[in-house]
Amino acid sequence: VRNGTGENVQASLSVSDLTPEGQRQYKRLLDDIRTITSGIHISPIDVMTKELKDAGLRVGEITGRSKYLEIQDDGSSVVKERHERDINTIARKFNSGEIDVVLLNASGATGISLHASKEFKDQRPRVLISGQLELDINKEVQKRGRIDRTGQVHRGEFQYVVSSIPAEQRLLMMFKAKLKS
Repeated sequence: VRNGTGENVQASLSVSDLTPEGQRQYKRLLDDIRTITSGIHISPIDVMTKELKDAGLRVGEITGRSKYLEIQDDGSSVVKERHERDINTIARKFNSGEIDVVLLNASGATGISLHASKEFKDQRPRVLISGQLELDINKEVQKRGRIDRTGQVHRGEFQYVVSSIPAEQRLLMMFKAKLKS
């Protein structure tokens, strides 16, 4: 608002300062905001974790996150602290068969072996399913190297989840060209 000398100054407007019609509209908008959903979750990694666990799989996570959302059956979420964050412990559990799936991002792209090694107890074939294309192709190659390494008994497989949105398709074409080169 402008003050008496014509300068712009910040001011707060409380709901009680609104007209009765303005207060009704404010309440209506607030109710709409609380009830409308886009169907897109704020934390896809937590949605994937819930779906995998609901399917009976044991899941480990290698990311830099210190918190996660525990998604309830009713769709609500509770913010929780992540306790198991040691990359090497999660890799060991995966390679021994104590966990079935490792969800990782760029934080897990180097320094660990997750391939089907003849040295590991769990020698099931490995599949890297990527839900986000790396813009830096070097990071992608590093990430792929976690499951596709020397001494493996099964070659690693790579799958990419990409929508049909044109912008994402364009990124996929650029990604493929970079991988080819």
